Amino acid sequence: MPTTRSTACDFVSSEFTRSGCFHAWPSGAPGLTIFRMDKATRRVLVSVLGPPCVRRRGHEEPIADPALRVVLATLLVNANQPVAESELIAAAWAGTETPANPHDSLYTRISRLRTLLAPEADVTWSPAGYVLRIDPQRIDAVCFEWLIEAARWSQPAEAVELLSGALTMWRGEPLPQLRLGGLDHPEAVRLKQLRLRAIEELAVSELRLGDPVRAAQRLLALLEAQPHRERACGYAMWALHCIGRTADAARQYELLCERLATELGAQPCGELRYTYHALTGSPPPRSPRVATPPTSGFVGRQPEFARLTAMLRRDGIVTVVGRPGAGKTRLALEALSAVTDPVAVVPLTGQDGDTVAPAVAAALGVHANGDTEAAAAAVTEYLIGRRQVLVLDGCEHVLYAVRGLLRRIQWRCHAVTVLATSRVRLGLGGEQVLPLGPLAVDPATDPLTSQAGQLFLDRAREAGTGFPADQAEAELARAVLRGADCLPLSLELLAARLASREGRPPAQPAQWPPDIAEWCYENRDHAERGLLAALTVFHRDFDLASCRAVVADGGDVEGLLQRLAGARLLATDRTAAQPRYRLPDQLRRIAATRLSGSDHEPKVRERHARWCRDVLAAATRRAAADFAAAARYVHEAATDIVGALRWAQAEDPPLAAELTGHLGLLSPYRCEPGLLAWRLRVARTEPEHALAVASGAAAAVHLGHAEEALRLATKATESATTTEERYLALHSLASARLLAGDLAGSAATCAELGAVPDLPERYRVDAQALLALVAARSGNHEEARRTAADAVGSAEASGAADRVAFAHYVEGEVRTSADTAAGAAILRTARAQAVAAGATVVNRKATTALAAALVRLGRVPEAAKLLQEALGHCRRARVLTDTVAAVGVAADLLTASGDRQAAQRLRSAPPPGDHLAAAEVAEEAARAIAVWFGTWQP
Repeated sequence: MPTTRSTACDFVSSEFTRSGCFHAWPSGAPGLTIFRMDKATRRVLVSVLGPPCVRRRGHEEPIADPALRVVLATLLVNANQPVAESELIAAAWAGTETPANPHDSLYTRISRLRTLLAPEADVTWSPAGYVLRIDPQRIDAVCFEWLIEAARWSQPAEAVELLSGALTMWRGEPLPQLRLGGLDHPEAVRLKQLRLRAIEELAVSELRLGDPVRAAQRLLALLEAQPHRERACGYAMWALHCIGRTADAARQYELLCERLATELGAQPCGELRYTYHALTGSPPPRSPRVATPPTSGFVGRQPEFARLTAMLRRDGIVTVVGRPGAGKTRLALEALSAVTDPVAVVPLTGQDGDTVAPAVAAALGVHANGDTEAAAAAVTEYLIGRRQVLVLDGCEHVLYAVRGLLRRIQWRCHAVTVLATSRVRLGLGGEQVLPLGPLAVDPATDPLTSQAGQLFLDRAREAGTGFPADQAEAELARAVLRGADCLPLSLELLAARLASREGRPPAQPAQWPPDIAEWCYENRDHAERGLLAALTVFHRDFDLASCRAVVADGGDVEGLLQRLAGARLLATDRTAAQPRYRLPDQLRRIAATRLSGSDHEPKVRERHARWCRDVLAAATRRAAADFAAAARYVHEAATDIVGALRWAQAEDPPLAAELTGHLGLLSPYRCEPGLLAWRLRVARTEPEHALAVASGAAAAVHLGHAEEALRLATKATESATTTEERYLALHSLASARLLAGDLAGSAATCAELGAVPDLPERYRVDAQALLALVAARSGNHEEARRTAADAVGSAEASGAADRVAFAHYVEGEVRTSADTAAGAAILRTARAQAVAAGATVVNRKATTALAAALVRLGRVPEAAKLLQEALGHCRRARVLTDTVAAVGVAADLLTASGDRQAAQRLRSAPPPGDHLAAAEVAEEAARAIAVWFGTWQP
């Protein structure tokens, strides 16, 4: 940017490097001219910021002839560029009867324009059309834009004067005569957004000059008219806080949250959440969509909690270090309640070095090919430029892999905060360590009043036996606290044991076992130890039914679970309809060593894999009636399914093929990121299993691999025999051809899919909706509208929520070509349905399409918010075609916002050839949008 600075009443303009009067302030302009603002306004010849008029000798000459106003406006928005005669005729008499001799009528208007504009401007003819030759400085819209740009490089006092002068140039709606079909001309949209930005910048300059009252009034009036401008809301909150109205500032945040949630299904940006925290001193109300994992009974670690929350705000990598049972995981999860950034929790128990990066990718929702290098690259690409809290729980047994991944993140992803738990420190530069030892017991005071005593008594009361019932039991509790190593897990186990009065611990401290958890495990009977060992195959919570599925003899599983939970060897969550259980990590490690290598391990793992298969089969059946519940069920079991696939691919490949086949049948509009790579891997190794190969083809479509998707889908189609196999193979083939741009081939495959005998109605919807989408992209709009309407009807009749969302998305895409407002309303419905159903693929596509429609409607702040979300979806999915489409919408949005330079950078950038380039372009687009609207989504 040039370094010349304007004075208080001057503004800077530059020579044009390209023609077009509204294309103001190009970068790198070779010459600079300084004008006084009052002189500039006197030089204005043509006014378009309101009813069009020509200024001659200080007087305005309104233009009464409607056709002449349209011709002038069309020439102005293309000033110094030729406009075809046919275009001028179509614009001048749009919606009215065209004159008998339109060429003569147009020429009459051109002659009148020449008279009106002479000698300062002229309309000339060229083979390409008519050209309005005019000095850009003579158009009020260009002067307005120059004043705004000059204000950006001025001191606050100068900026106030420049912006105030710019705003006085407005006399009404710009270019109203160019409205078409109820929509503003794109140049009118851009000028309106520039005006709103000028009001916002004027208020900010007033705030910096120490006039918060006027700034608050201006910003609140702006928010009344444009309630989705997050940047304006943030500054309004500061202005209100400065005049002592902090409660009103918080209320503005709450109102914006309510609008975003109800109208867009979105959350406020990270900067706005930080503003709320800075003004009120407390984190903003947390949305259920970003709730942290629940913890219960957090007792005795308040000082460490305060230190950890402070470290998370200050440091990039924080490691909570302590012995097994010290409560590292519970403390880390509790600290997340004070975090405002998005959180991803990655349990590393049960992982090995090769699966760390894929596990992190799955927790972030990032699609990756599966191998360690590809997953690490995908994670790094996604986290570039994003604020994220990444919790890695249990790093000690995969230290090498964790170090390698975090070094990559440190190098490229500077806004990421890592919270790790480990028995030892990670050994990385910049790492800050919070040591976690036993809970304190002061020998000079009563042990029952210490932190350790509080935890001990709290857990003893939970047993409901009234312990300690008398003074003798209280003395026993004091002796335990003095003699035991007061780690939280040890205290919980001892409290449960004493409260149940099952047995007494050793009387002398020297006789205490070195590991209380192992001692408690060994003191259980054979059946209980056997059940605990079998339960280690579960990677997450489990319930009574799943426990019975992995137990060989079927025995009194319910009774065993109740006894183990009472002894605190199992953590219990009773908030669900059925109680759910979880093995504490230390006990999991102890029990897993008993299972590993034992004679009954293969049978336990086989039963677990078959239970996973049954879970998927039940979810597939349930999806027709309640897709959202089925999707949540599979999501909760995803880590168990990965464990089952890892075992089955090595020991029982046909069972692995059954697992991935059911995953493919569940829905083509939602996928578990951590299972995509497994579907591809099994498809490559089990070519004879048609359903697994078709599922792998669908996974390749989700990953954007058109060639492999085509190859696998073609192979599956050739070998498919059942209705389900033919459906999944043909659907994958149609989607792969659509991804590859083969519209004719995709249409033919959709027709073949619709003709499959005995095809369930929800599967037939897919054929209709895809066929409508293909028709729309082929230009057959009438056929597309008819087929889309049929798809919506069939989807609603089927009751499948994911199909209903997809059908509405296709209908909205089709309708926007003829009626943008109607199409946008349908896309909004489709997006809400996709979010409710968990149809992530539909949500991604509908969000991008809705943002594009809102840009055309001139609802730019809403489009900016949704487009930030769409860019985030695309960065997770890593499908190049979707990312390119979202970046194209971002370029249109930035043009409508007034930032032509950023839009031109996005349009001139070469199409991304790999995922890293796509992530960088998407990040640039997101940052450019954030500059204008403050919608940067961390």
